[in-house]
Amino acid sequence: MKRFGLSLTLPLGVLAFALACTDTISPDPHGGLTPKDPTRVLGTGNIPPPPVDAAIEVTITGVAEASLTGVSNAAVFVVSGAFNGVYFSNGGSLGAGLAAIELSDQSLGSLGTAWLRFDNKQPAEFGTTTSANARVQRSDDKFFGHGTLKFYNEFEVTIDEVTFFYANPACDAAGEPCATITFNAHVNGEAGFTGTAEAFDREFCSFIPVEGGRGFYSCEDEILQ
Repeated sequence: MKRFGLSLTLPLGVLAFALACTDTISPDPHGGLTPKDPTRVLGTGNIPPPPVDAAIEVTITGVAEASLTGVSNAAVFVVSGAFNGVYFSNGGSLGAGLAAIELSDQSLGSLGTAWLRFDNKQPAEFGTTTSANARVQRSDDKFFGHGTLKFYNEFEVTIDEVTFFYANPACDAAGEPCATITFNAHVNGEAGFTGTAEAFDREFCSFIPVEGGRGFYSCEDEILQ
């Protein structure tokens, strides 16, 4: 089970987690991105697949100074949260994607264009917000990204440089991440942090409530009803 949640700043050597997400998803703002006749797309061969409504987990880690963590000494900083967004990939070819799966060679399936865009408005229960059009993308072997992500009205993360973007050709399989991304970031203006984002097809994800009004996304190996 894949769970999305929250981790807060911690002294070195100590680790604790508190989960935060929502079971409320607003009406789909991306419905118009899906072709009205999917069979027509399947029959044309070279037309790329439609974008995917994505459930995204972002985790930021680093060693932070007291000004950020509120403790007397430098401490391990970990914060994570859930976001909604849209994912799209137009790999080098369908054959390349199938070969990547068969040979377990990621490089075969990740050529071409892919991007992950965060929704401009996140559900309030997530506790996360984004700047307008925050996104990460790849074009062949070049990576790009920009925007800010805010966690729990406390930590503002600026995407500085995307360092890795794996576009998974098995995105349409339950339990498989569509994309795995790493990037360098500032947190509240302080440099030296690393971000990791994983995006899943939201069709295969469900919100699991937790007592106290908090919960997490679960992206199972089969659709939850």
